[in-house]
Parts: sequence; C-alpha cells; structure tokens
Amino acid sequence: MQKIRFAGLAKEAAGKNVGIISEWTGYEVEREGDDIVVPATDKQLLAGPRSVLLTEKRPLSLASEIEKMADLYVNKYFKPQFEAKPKTGPFPITVSLPYGLHSRLEEKRLAFFYSRTEDAVRKVLVTDILPFMRDEMDATNVFPLAVDFQYQLAMICLNQVGAGISQFGSSEMGKRLDQRRTLSTLMPSPMNIAAYADVMMVFAPMAVTLPFGKIASSLHFKQHTLWDFDYLASRNIFETFGGPHDPMPVNRHEDFLNLSKLGAHGTKKYFVECVNAINTLMSWLNDPREYADEDGIVNHIKALQEQSSIYLMFSDMSAINFTNHNYSKVRHVLSFLDKLANLKVARCGLKGRNIEQDVFQSFFSPSFGQGLARLLKYRLKQSYDKLGWSLSNAVISLYGQIEEGGAKSLVRSVRNYQHGPFLYGQQFEKIYFSEFRIPFELSYMPLLMMWGLAIDRDGFLSIE
Repeated sequence: MQKIRFAGLAKEAAGKNVGIISEWTGYEVEREGDDIVVPATDKQLLAGPRSVLLTEKRPLSLASEIEKMADLYVNKYFKPQFEAKPKTGPFPITVSLPYGLHSRLEEKRLAFFYSRTEDAVRKVLVTDILPFMRDEMDATNVFPLAVDFQYQLAMICLNQVGAGISQFGSSEMGKRLDQRRTLSTLMPSPMNIAAYADVMMVFAPMAVTLPFGKIASSLHFKQHTLWDFDYLASRNIFETFGGPHDPMPVNRHEDFLNLSKLGAHGTKKYFVECVNAINTLMSWLNDPREYADEDGIVNHIKALQEQSSIYLMFSDMSAINFTNHNYSKVRHVLSFLDKLANLKVARCGLKGRNIEQDVFQSFFSPSFGQGLARLLKYRLKQSYDKLGWSLSNAVISLYGQIEEGGAKSLVRSVRNYQHGPFLYGQQFEKIYFSEFRIPFELSYMPLLMMWGLAIDRDGFLSIE
C-alpha cells in the first residue's frame, strides 16, 4: 500500500501543522516538501478510522442507577468546552398553567440544554430530568451518546483545506476560509454527525429512543418498547396551528417496522446496532485510503462530495419525520433517492445517457427490494437476527405496497411535480386520473435504505 499524501497541506504552515494533525487524527504524519504524508505502515491508518459516535455497551437503569448515570455522563460524555458562559443567562419564563406533556417535555429538555457547568448538569439530572423520565414518562433505561468532535472536525477540515488549496492555492484558501461560509449548509459539522443517530431512531409518530441533546452529546431514553406519541406530539408548534387537518388512516399509526415485537432487549439492540452502523458508515467517509489514487494522493473533492451526499440524505430523513404534509413527505423521499442515485453513479463509475434516472427508477423494482431484504437479514443476523428479520420483512411489505399500488409507474411524474403541475407529456393528467397510488409506507424507504448503505456499502450499491 502507498503512503497517503495530502498535497500542499504543509506549504503555508511550513510544516508547523504536523503536530496538531497527528494529535487530532491519530496518524503519525510527516512533512515531505509542501505535502503532509501518512506512512504506509502507520498503525492508525492500518487499523482504519476510529469510531465517531461513542456510547456504552448497555444502557443504565433508571430504577437504580440515576446517580451513576449522572456521574458517567458528566465525566465521560459532557463537553463543557461547548457551553457558552454569557454574563446574563437566558431570561426566565414562567408558565402558570399546566399545558400538558408536550410543554413539560420541552421544559425538561431546555433545563438540560441550558445547564452549563458540570455541577449544574449533575444536579439537574439527579433531581429533575432522570426522575421525571422514570416516574412520569415510564422510561426504563438511558444510553449516553457523544461524538468524537476533535477527530471528526480534523477529518473534515483536512479535506476542506486540501480541496481549497488544490483549487486556489494555500494563501488564497486562507482568505476564503475566513471570509466565506458557503459549505456550512452543504457539509456536516461534527454536531451534525451526532444527530445522525437521532434521525435513525425516529419514524414519526414512533421512536426507539427519546433524545435529550446538548452540543456534541445527548441522552437517549428508552422504554420497554417503542415510544408512541399522539400524532400531534410529533408536530412543531407552527404545524400544529397551520398544518393539514385530513383524517389520518388508522394503519398509519401501526408499527410498520415490526420493532415493538422485539421488546426491551430489542430496542436496546436497535440503538447499539444503529450506532455501530453509523460508525461503519463514517469509517468509510473518514478513510483517506478510499479517496487516494495509485500514487497515494487524496482526492479531497470526492471525499467532500461523499460527506455532503450522506449529510443531505440524513437531512431529508429528518424532514420526513418533522412534517405531516403528505406531499412534503413524498417530496423528501424522492429527494433522498435522487441523492442516493447520484452517489451510486459516482461511487460505482456508472455510465450512460440517462444513468441517474435509470438508477433512480431501479430503486422501485421488485428485484431491488428483494436484494435489500436479503442484505438486511443476512448482515444483521450476525449481530441480532430478530432485528434483521424485522427490517427485512418491512422491506418486503413496502415493495409489496409499491407493486400493488403501481407506484413505480407514477413516481417519475410525481418527482417532476416538484417543478409545478404544468408538465409536458400529460404528466399531470397521468397523476390526477391514475388508478394507482403512492403508499404512505414509502416514507420508510429512506430509513431502510440507509440501514443497508450503513452496514454494507458495497453490498448495497451492487443491488440492481
């Protein structure tokens, strides 16, 4: 294997950045002229990228381990360096009437978020948050979660700076880093990576865990089964007042993913396997060997593009959970699939006149559904076979709904509808007068596909 070369990265700093790069990434980097290189024999390089999300092997019990949980979170997961210390704190807000569960949860979440010191965090957990979740929300256990902020920031910045130097030169890139924030909406920060787990835990109106978040860390509360709120509880306040008032079908409130049957042990395993899957996903995105050519020179642009693809797909998944508008849900599903098709074409080097359109359409074929179901069942069987069976059966059910409803024949027209209803080729008439339907279960497709991509990238991208 060739040494890994970050071209031009040592020029502006005259090699003074070698120490900080080694400290933050774990690579024993060296300077060669204007370049930073990682020797082919580097232990960290050979071992592969380290885990980005950190948690415990088992959750702590709220029945007997409240103080232990508070101490563990404060000592190991809490990130005091990110806590603002303004001269004046947030203005106190007094709520004089009992506004109900939604408001009480928000009160507790904000109390946790705004506790800034180690003593304050420990106190609010022991005296308020943990007893409330145990006694009034019937939570049984809690997982702490944190992101390795320093490492993830280093891996993203190496590619951002490297890409900028290759495009503009080292001195000009320094100015652009100071003056422009163009990538902030397109590229994940380390805090965004921590939220990937939140996204995969929720399939509104149900969730595996209920997260209380701080910057770069969180607490994930679990019950003996899934969290299952009244549908209004999953809306934001503006959607509550201005959202649609269409009747909700009863079957939309069912556990489509079959996770409630797994019980307390199953929800625990879902959380653990989800964190493992995201770490596997990030190990691909953070591995410079994935983007190095035969001379070991890293293609920083490609590395950034793939980070951005995954980030934007997670953003679509998050949006699906935060709206009750049927059109918005479908639009974000199709947006997710557009990005996935784009990623697959680039990663697999596929060629053809309408190749992205063809790949997009292939996601709705029965053969793709069968391949995804097999992958989930086989890959998760090695860690927790019941989860593999549950997700695999959900895929089979979803593709049965797609086939029965004729969704594949409609999906291209619905996708084009994002431009407006005045479409060529009588596509509006095709949608409006069609006997087919887009099943509401389609909103689960991004979650199931992200599971496949995260646990076995190459296997997933090879499904046709």
